[in-house]
Amino acid sequence: MDFQRVLLQIGQSLSLEELKALAFLCRDVSQRRLNSLELFSDLCSSLSDQDLLSPDNPQLLQELLLTIQRPRLLRYLQQTHPGPMTQLISPYRSDKLKYVLLYNLSEDITDEDLRNIKFLLNQNLPRRKLDESVTTLELFMEMEHMDLLSEFNLDLLQEIFQSVCPVLNEKITRYKEQGIVQNIFQWLGFDVEVHHDCTREYMLSVMEKLSSRDHRDMDCVVCCILSHGLEGGVLGVDGQNVPIKQLTMFLNGSKCPSLVDKPKIFFIQACQGVLEQQAVRIETDDPTPCIESDAAKVDDSIPADADFLLGMATVPSFVSYRERKSGTWFIQALCKNLIQELDLVSILTKVNADVSQKTGYQYGPKKQMPQPAFSLRKKVIFPVPSACPPRLWQ
Repeated sequence: MDFQRVLLQIGQSLSLEELKALAFLCRDVSQRRLNSLELFSDLCSSLSDQDLLSPDNPQLLQELLLTIQRPRLLRYLQQTHPGPMTQLISPYRSDKLKYVLLYNLSEDITDEDLRNIKFLLNQNLPRRKLDESVTTLELFMEMEHMDLLSEFNLDLLQEIFQSVCPVLNEKITRYKEQGIVQNIFQWLGFDVEVHHDCTREYMLSVMEKLSSRDHRDMDCVVCCILSHGLEGGVLGVDGQNVPIKQLTMFLNGSKCPSLVDKPKIFFIQACQGVLEQQAVRIETDDPTPCIESDAAKVDDSIPADADFLLGMATVPSFVSYRERKSGTWFIQALCKNLIQELDLVSILTKVNADVSQKTGYQYGPKKQMPQPAFSLRKKVIFPVPSACPPRLWQ
């Protein structure tokens, strides 16, 4: 079927509120304001003009429909692109993630929450912008217009949420943490792709696609996975478990020949169980530490192939911790130490030391111990650029 007719069918199935949501999610690429957008075709034309939507490139539209939870409309795209839509893997544009975050927040804000948020913004926004008819997305737009909200400035929003709906601050913290990881690796010279809110099937599809690429001109590959987890695995947003061994397998020598003799590095922030590590006293006057206890056994989630490194946030069976404003202990320590020009094993040793010094106090003192495991045959050092490192947590 003609692609334009497919777009027409999709547009006829969308409500005005859904159309406004799509426009909001595209604010980084479309200059049309929400209140001036009346037709889905206008949005499609704007995206097409910027080469972001075409018969051969429908991925952005797929992402948008999935974000607003209209997956049934993907059946129209399948008329021009047969096969499972989950195979259309494209990373989120980094500048789009802020709007995805704000849209998801708006979906969780009740009418009463919105009234309270407007009340707290009385001194910050003109009265007409706080009218009863102003929606959550329109309010976010006005905050952005008044420079009260930006990709790197969500402090006012967090302060408001702390009074109105504190549970939403966890989403903002996760967004900030992901942004810091992304900025660190871009600063180190990596080509960075972000895949957001992945199901089990999507994670496996991303890894399969990564393994099929030609990496001959690349020095290494790094995968950072920030999720919840069980022992030996991580969870997709659908609650399905993905064994870590299954993820690393895609990059071994038989599956991905172009990565043979190159480092394959995984940093995984996820709980590995439900147990909590207790604090123990250190005998500071003991001059002879036990060397045997430091011998790390390579975890069975690492393939036997050479040149893998796996940095886990915690040891098997135990939980990992996060701070409300600063994010997870492991990612904080990892990003702080990656800016030092040391080999990765030394960096992860420093990460172990930093995280071990932290203590949580819910129902008694709680500790966390990360666990690196590796089959590297050489030292791996990320050259530090001359430019200043990106801003970390404030």
